[in-house]
Amino acid sequence: MSKLFGILSLMLLALVPAPAWACGDDGQRPCGGGCTWIAKGTCPFCIPWCHREPTFCHAGNLEQTEYAFLWTGEVVETPVCRRVSVPPPATVSVAQALAAGCRSETDITNTINEALSRSDLGTKTREALSNFSKPNGWATRSDVTDPRTVGYRATPFSAEIASLEAGKLMSKAERRLVGKSDEYIASFWQTEGPKIDPAQRGAVNLALQMTATASSDIPVSQYLSVALDYDVASAFGNVIYKFEMDPKSPVLGMRDCKLEGEVQIQPPGGTPIRNLFRFDKSKSYWERYQAGVWRRAEKDEL
Repeated sequence: MSKLFGILSLMLLALVPAPAWACGDDGQRPCGGGCTWIAKGTCPFCIPWCHREPTFCHAGNLEQTEYAFLWTGEVVETPVCRRVSVPPPATVSVAQALAAGCRSETDITNTINEALSRSDLGTKTREALSNFSKPNGWATRSDVTDPRTVGYRATPFSAEIASLEAGKLMSKAERRLVGKSDEYIASFWQTEGPKIDPAQRGAVNLALQMTATASSDIPVSQYLSVALDYDVASAFGNVIYKFEMDPKSPVLGMRDCKLEGEVQIQPPGGTPIRNLFRFDKSKSYWERYQAGVWRRAEKDEL
């Protein structure tokens, strides 16, 4: 009886139509390709003719022909869908961002006004945005996104230095919130917020990057001022750190769209870094951080 039940179950399964995903996905046959039969000629002497429907693969897949070589010498062609590899988004270097042009004063004002339309701005954030303006050519239109971008930053803060040694940037807002209670954090964002999502790109993120160049205290910045050359960073401390990162920031602080003035980028806190070096003016040589220790760097490492 159980054997008969098993056979009947298999017969019922065979009658169930294949689900939609049985074709068109990676490694599966293309969908479509069925026949619409058309009679050619005059019946009863007409000839049935197959009008073949087009085949297709689901989004993200491309139809390809694959070949199998049999031991008899025959070649079997089989159409199959294969996933299309999507290239990573192109990165933008500092030079490429400059070549793409700079924002006008109107562009910057429009960005600030769009950010000011948000209802969730903290009190200090709204104050900073309301008082902010910059001229033509002060910021690039494009973000710099090259992970090999070299930045320089001087800092005396032990928590930030420990974060650099751990492989990521630490903003002033992150430093301020270390070890604080939930009540303190909630109150903090009421004045300094909103809390940004570094993965999102919008008017508020850009506006806060801009205002951070004027003050990292009003509001307490969720970004870091990182110079593009040693000379700018060295004016802010005796120990200058050098590293590579994807800043996700426009070039800021320029004059007439040129790398003149206090030029900087504003990567968000938590940005991963690599190839960490430091220059202590009291030692007059570069050191590299590797395997948890600082050692004197060779010239060809810099």
